[in-house]
Amino acid sequence: MDGRVARIRQVVLAARHLDSAVSSITTLFHTENIHTDPALLPELQNAMMPIGDCFWEVVNPMMDVTSAGRYLDKFGVGLTHRAESGYMLEIQVADVEGVERRWESAGNRVILRPGRNNAVEAVRYERGHLNRPGLSGVHWHPKDVGLIVETAQHVPPRRWLYAGVDWECAPQRTDVATGFCGAEIAVNDPVGMAKTWAFGLGAQLGADGTSILLGAGEVVRFRRKMNDREDGLVAVDVRTASEGPIGTSRSLCGVTVNFCSSSGHAESRL
Repeated sequence: MDGRVARIRQVVLAARHLDSAVSSITTLFHTENIHTDPALLPELQNAMMPIGDCFWEVVNPMMDVTSAGRYLDKFGVGLTHRAESGYMLEIQVADVEGVERRWESAGNRVILRPGRNNAVEAVRYERGHLNRPGLSGVHWHPKDVGLIVETAQHVPPRRWLYAGVDWECAPQRTDVATGFCGAEIAVNDPVGMAKTWAFGLGAQLGADGTSILLGAGEVVRFRRKMNDREDGLVAVDVRTASEGPIGTSRSLCGVTVNFCSSSGHAESRL
């Protein structure tokens, strides 16, 4: 697999108040909730909001026994109930089996292997048997890779079945942003984590030693945690549709959103 074709296709945030989080995202990016996942666990509900052909997802734990609920208890921000946080990155890859072999060989643990057949029916994925038509994905343990990460291969590549299929024929939501161009992850060992990701995704290690380069100029940056309340996904870079917001940042549902040029990304704040 070539890391130059890997890309951040979906950013997942966790929130205790789904409607409020959805409103914040749709207002900021002039988009809308276009899909809810019928195969999600009954203890969770979600919303999917496109920017270009990428997606914001909000997951709402309706019970604290879910991993998202426990994560919010520990790392969520907000004046009451630790209401919001960054939660997960979904990386589209061209060879999900290759990523799986490399990261498992390094001792990284698989949480689950999700699949969708015709965007609705949940199907079981075993290594070596891709779901066609559909997708094959692998969820990786956050203690091994810094946060929950899914590496997913969709067939055909333009599809993103977690968002259904109706979005493919709808006008793209690009008034404010056209997609993601980077992410920042707070970890205990930025140098070691950057090497882990570069090896698993077959990606180029950044010159600073604490970042990796993905397709279309996307950069995943790793920095040291500032305190025990900080963890995982802390910032997301988006490609702006106009020059006006470039260089500005906004707080959104527990993460910092950096507005970048179509060819740039935010600098790591070490």
